[in-house]
Amino acid sequence: MLVNKMKKNIAGLILLVLAIIWAFPVVIIFATAFRSESNILIGNNIFLPEVWTLENFKNILFENSQTPIIRWFINSFVVSTGTTLVVLFVSSLSAFAFARLKFKGRELLFWILMGAIMIPGIMNLSSNYKIITTLGWLNNPLAMIIPAGSGVFSIFLIRQFMLGIPSEIDEAAKIDGANTFQIFWKIILPLSRPVLVVVGLFTFSASWNDFLWPMIVNTEMQNLTLTAGLRQAQTSLFTQYGKIAATAAISAIPVIIIFFCVRRHLLKGVAISSGVKG
Repeated sequence: MLVNKMKKNIAGLILLVLAIIWAFPVVIIFATAFRSESNILIGNNIFLPEVWTLENFKNILFENSQTPIIRWFINSFVVSTGTTLVVLFVSSLSAFAFARLKFKGRELLFWILMGAIMIPGIMNLSSNYKIITTLGWLNNPLAMIIPAGSGVFSIFLIRQFMLGIPSEIDEAAKIDGANTFQIFWKIILPLSRPVLVVVGLFTFSASWNDFLWPMIVNTEMQNLTLTAGLRQAQTSLFTQYGKIAATAAISAIPVIIIFFCVRRHLLKGVAISSGVKG
């Protein structure tokens, strides 16, 4: 009993230390964003500004034509939301087929698909770019949404969850006259809500923070996403650290808000998914 309590305390202490290490740069960024440029250069207190100011946010949002932050923010929201919806729909359909339907070669096809995880994503850049240019999607949100529309890991995670749903539910629905898609849409999908929340949050966060691909498929400043635009802002603002920090803070706020809004569902989904047998 005492040993188990000590293990929990040690584990909690380790997690607390890791949380502080992770949060430290975030705190510095937000503190810097509310400082004046002169206060940043003096650097007497790295945690709390001596004088709080919104000047950095005002400048990058409304007074700097070289960094259209609001447009980049809208682009990021559209791309991340679109990618998340496409991934959830495609991955859940694929996972349902691999978990609930019986067809020849199902296991072989599934493990071939899992093998795609071993291929580094950067190896697909040239072929994906060729496809995008052929379709005429340069400087188009579809160039960022469609290629990310099928996440192999998302399929795996949702499939593992669906395998834990009793098969008797399917049989009962078939007796009541439901077809395969109705079973998926009206029964299995609602029961899979916890894992869908996990996949949705991971997908949105990954899409929001994506940097390389948006830089490749967008050649116009107005079409950049916020993360890709942040690199341009660093170039144009150069040593204006307060404005750079304000831009970084704005890019982090949506993901933080979404996380706190769905944290209960996220923790529930992770707990349930980890207990599902593969």
